[in-house]
Amino acid sequence: MNAEVLLELYVYYSVDAAQAEAALRAFDQAGLGLSGPRLLRREHESTGQQTWMEIHCGAQAQESEARLAAVLAPYISGTRHIERFLPLRPA
Repeated sequence: MNAEVLLELYVYYSVDAAQAEAALRAFDQAGLGLSGPRLLRREHESTGQQTWMEIHCGAQAQESEARLAAVLAPYISGTRHIERFLPLRPA
């Protein structure tokens, strides 16, 4: 199986809490559908910033990550950190 199909991207970044609703709308309107990435938020943050994580899987992982990087750029404080993983044992 192609390694790109198995690739998983874990992307994390900070969003100002005051911009979180607008950023979530932008995420939803990015047009990635139900097969798009999961979006998570770190639990118990109190600094006025939220840490978000996108999990991209499968053949479209790199394309969906690039699309969201562009769409969410106005809402992100700092850098998008990207970690790339392949399974140790293919399914």
